[in-house]
Amino acid sequence: MSATVPFLSVGFDSLTAVELRNRLAALTGLRLRPSAVFDSGTPAGLAARLATEARTDDTPRPETAPTRGAAASGTDTDDPVSVLFRRACELGRIDEGIALLKNASALRPAFHSGNDLAAAGTGPRLLRLNERADAPVLVCFGSVVALGGAHQYARFASRFRDRYAVAALDAPGFTPEEELPADMTALLDFQATKLLQELPGRTLVLAGSSSGGTLAHGVAAALEQRGRGPAAVVLLDTYLSDNKGITQFNDVLLGGMFARENRAAPMDGTRLTAMGGYFRLLDDWNPPVVRAPLLLVRASTPLGRPSAEAGDWRSSWAGADTVVDVPGDHFSIMEQHVATTGDAVADWLGTTLHTPDDL
Repeated sequence: MSATVPFLSVGFDSLTAVELRNRLAALTGLRLRPSAVFDSGTPAGLAARLATEARTDDTPRPETAPTRGAAASGTDTDDPVSVLFRRACELGRIDEGIALLKNASALRPAFHSGNDLAAAGTGPRLLRLNERADAPVLVCFGSVVALGGAHQYARFASRFRDRYAVAALDAPGFTPEEELPADMTALLDFQATKLLQELPGRTLVLAGSSSGGTLAHGVAAALEQRGRGPAAVVLLDTYLSDNKGITQFNDVLLGGMFARENRAAPMDGTRLTAMGGYFRLLDDWNPPVVRAPLLLVRASTPLGRPSAEAGDWRSSWAGADTVVDVPGDHFSIMEQHVATTGDAVADWLGTTLHTPDDL
């Protein structure tokens, strides 16, 4: 494995990344974040991180009582946004915690021209999870929650290695050096331009899990406006932000995020305010019409006991041409049940794209 090839590109997922981190921590005695492998990106980046950690590991650390998940995740307990948000969740004041993140996000720098950002070569880069020049490219969009990102799709991508190229694109603003989009137009222009730059002339299928599906749909519309629309769109248990079918489970969703923090990304102030910023943008955004064939894959198990007042808990999407229910809940369809989910998508794409059997 080359020192500059991203871990995700060679099949690392959350479990193997944490296993590598644990082995390195045992060998070096360093206190590494569970997300150290994904944070570093490549073996070269991880080696540099280890060298830095080794030089600074003797620095005294304050003994601070951890907030929920802080000790296990490696989250810095003096990060005020993270501390306050975790405290709000502990108290069951979920709406107030999310409002905190939305308000804090408004103070972060923002970009107004997605085209200029892409032209400058800044912002998240397209991560290629599976190379194949003779097939369509399945582009997966990272969800806009604090744990979202390309790592969501490591195991999902493996289901398509013999059939499609697979790439992933994160939303900007989840690292300290990145600005948030000022509005949805800036975001979608950036992501659409990035795809046209990185994948010229390729047949594209846009996909996204949860809120990543919202971005996949929006970018599909942006590409269609440029006359370069995708061949298909796949939404994996995607809801609009005001859908009570999913918002009734906000406490379970956040609990699931805390539980997965150890094997994904730290829920620090940067990532949490990015999540708040996207929640703020999506609050009043209505998806435009998309002409491409659209598949909605739905979880068949609710996250908790559904409320009769909230109506149908299952995801729904106007304009979906095909709806397929798969085993699992909102989280597990991309975890324990990812093989079934991937096969359902592959079967639909095989029919929709009329892909030859040898691809």
